[in-house]
Amino acid sequence: MPGQTTNISLLLPAQHSFGNPVGICADPEGNIMVVDQQHRNVTLFPLSGSPVCVVSKGLSRPTGIACSPLGQLFVIDSADNSVKVYKYRVRPYYNSTSPRRSVDKP
Repeated sequence: MPGQTTNISLLLPAQHSFGNPVGICADPEGNIMVVDQQHRNVTLFPLSGSPVCVVSKGLSRPTGIACSPLGQLFVIDSADNSVKVYKYRVRPYYNSTSPRRSVDKP
């Protein structure tokens, strides 16, 4: 429902603690990524398995995050007024219902 909020601590593993989470996004596969301003990192919460720190260096004051369907992660860093781009998957998202070109590999 619009305006309804969910306590994220109920959805994420209890063993993970945040300093100051300032942004969240989900990729097409349902993985959740959270950017933490105090710890200056990005943590990936896969649908199954343990959390993984996917960015631990290069962030000074992260303030936002966005995911692309091609496996890119965009992190806003307000310390140097920049958007930093990271690749967090080896292979881009593949939609089995979309037509493949001859150059595409699974």
